Amino acid sequence: MKSPKTLVIIGNGIASWRVNAALERKFVDWRIIRIAKDEFAPRCSFKTTAINCLRATQKGISPLGDLIVDSHMEFKRFYNSESPDGVEESFEYQIWDSKNPNESKRWEKRFGKGESIQEVEGIALARPLMAVKQEAYIISPEKFCQWQDQRLKNTTIVNDHVLSIDKEKRGYHVKTIRGETFFADALFLCAGYMTHQFIDLFESEQAADFLKRSKSVRGSYMSVESKLGDRSFSLAFGKHHLIYRKRDELLILGSSSENDSSIQLPMEDELLHIYKKISGLLKDPSLLPPFKNWRKLNGIRHKGAKRMPFWGEVGENLYAVHGLYKNAFSFSFLAANEIADKVASKEKIF
Repeated sequence: MKSPKTLVIIGNGIASWRVNAALERKFVDWRIIRIAKDEFAPRCSFKTTAINCLRATQKGISPLGDLIVDSHMEFKRFYNSESPDGVEESFEYQIWDSKNPNESKRWEKRFGKGESIQEVEGIALARPLMAVKQEAYIISPEKFCQWQDQRLKNTTIVNDHVLSIDKEKRGYHVKTIRGETFFADALFLCAGYMTHQFIDLFESEQAADFLKRSKSVRGSYMSVESKLGDRSFSLAFGKHHLIYRKRDELLILGSSSENDSSIQLPMEDELLHIYKKISGLLKDPSLLPPFKNWRKLNGIRHKGAKRMPFWGEVGENLYAVHGLYKNAFSFSFLAANEIADKVASKEKIF
């Protein structure tokens, strides 16, 4: 029998959580180390609206659509078998104004004709709008992360930032800011847009080229404590969302995006615009607390080339998951399982 190995994961968002869980399940006797520090690399997974919804995406139209559907199905299998804390089966209404020809054409092409509504989840609308109701899962990232980490058995979580990585014949030496060095038989990069810092380790030219063509996307949204109803829901007014997390008693409003940006500050002007737009669609705008009362949040997502995600082997016993963009809470589940299967299939790692 060969000796146990040490696997090191860099990152502490949804991709790293799922890769961590998949590796533990596959390699029960191996040591796993997960390294990240929010002060140096704030995780976007704690600064996200966190909804898993297909939004009428179908297979057979595009490779991205196929991947979104397959990943969503993998997430559903996980949810049904594991009943994770922090995930609630719910629904989302896609809502649009039939009197706006451009908007109506866009959403009808995707969702169909819809039905006219004047109230949704007890919230009266200022005028009749069209809507389609669809299955969705509303996620509380902090609760989900806590649930998963409590189930880990052979993982050490290191609250530190990676300073350097040196490759040698047998593996990788990972040095942190505090001066600790960890040896990795296999290394997993789950660092979102900060994966660019490790591109020199990539041996695959194709994977390096994809990473070079990926970009940071700044995203802002708002949240406020609220007791809006008896169950969670998501209302998508065009491309903007009003979300209620019942368990967290949290109302969420957003979001705005800015390509090629990693600025860690909320876009307050854009958020005010969204606030005014959605307030104007409600019969009673006072259902939304005053703008000043909302907490403004910001996260940096990683958008892959042509919106495609990436996961796979990028060097000898070096793996990466990045470019998950708006679908991280579905892509991560399929990516993690495929990464773990890839490691298991490699004879050299055993």
